[in-house]
Amino acid sequence: MTRTDSARGCSPELDAIDLMLRDLKTRHDDIRHRAAFRGCTHELLVLQEELVEYLLSKKIALQAAG
Repeated sequence: MTRTDSARGCSPELDAIDLMLRDLKTRHDDIRHRAAFRGCTHELLVLQEELVEYLLSKKIALQAAG
């Protein structure tokens, strides 16, 4: 981590979390279509929300530690 990164509170792990959160919040129609076909749309959305919550809590913990 460079001095600039440290001053902003950035790290590769935080960057990865931010990218994953952005991806989880992006609408993926092909995956939603497959979930609908398999009858697991609700389960997919619940899992997505659980992952978002987990990543947000991990991000907060990393920011507090850094």
